[in-house]
Amino acid sequence: YQRRVHGGGGLRVHTRKPKVQAKNGGAKCVLKEEVPCHTAACPTDCKMNKWSKWSKCTAVCGGGTQERTRNIEVKEANDGKPCGPTTESQTCGTIPCDYFKKPQLHYMSWGI
Repeated sequence: YQRRVHGGGGLRVHTRKPKVQAKNGGAKCVLKEEVPCHTAACPTDCKMNKWSKWSKCTAVCGGGTQERTRNIEVKEANDGKPCGPTTESQTCGTIPCDYFKKPQLHYMSWGI
């Protein structure tokens, strides 16, 4: 037999040669039979695009968050690899706000 597979399915092809040709109006022999096989759809893995740039931080001090996103280009199907998250966040602006309230020395003291 011969097997041909196309995408999510295929055909098993059986061929044979007749031992005796049909005569006197007899029915012709079936010489070729095609049987579907592997008919389950092939798995399709998820495909996602690249992450966006991080968003602006929600706070300058005291702790904030920033996010980035990505889109699904092809959803998984038929037990393919699943998609990951479409959003991600991280902390930012973690300097304590009282740091900015402390008087800073913006001059050098000169010793005489």
